[in-house]
Amino acid sequence: MRVDDLRVAGNVVAHALPPPAEGVHAWWRELTSSDADVEVARSVLSAEEIARAERFGTPALRARYVTGRATLRMLLGRWLGVAPSVVPLVRGARGRPRVDMDGADTPDFNVSHTRDAAIIAIAMSPSMRIGVDLERRDREVDAVRLARKFLTPREREAMEALAANAGR
Repeated sequence: MRVDDLRVAGNVVAHALPPPAEGVHAWWRELTSSDADVEVARSVLSAEEIARAERFGTPALRARYVTGRATLRMLLGRWLGVAPSVVPLVRGARGRPRVDMDGADTPDFNVSHTRDAAIIAIAMSPSMRIGVDLERRDREVDAVRLARKFLTPREREAMEALAANAGR
């Protein structure tokens, strides 16, 4: 599958990024949109997604959610060959969304967002499981705590070696 920018009405809404790994494609999406663009995006969401959007506390947060979720639906619809509004998204284990199509090879995907931007990655092989994370440059991150929680012992050792070398 050729991976291109995602366009709506001729305008680029999500920029294709260089593939981060073989079989994985990613797109960058600015989440700021005009009211008219948010309404168009809203038209591809399910009733449950619209209800979820309405629970966000501010119009800006609602618009970001609608814009991001519609972009995900558009990208998955492209992969599955269906209209974005009929992409069968369901909540999987621990709330992680997934595509629910009986007997079909469905891609794994992941979304991360911060402030007014999102990154969406899709693994083109159904046997791959992926994750992405997007953070603001100015955010303070406790890397040691995160390493203890998410990295394997071997990965933690490698990270500690890097930290030791950085102090020299």
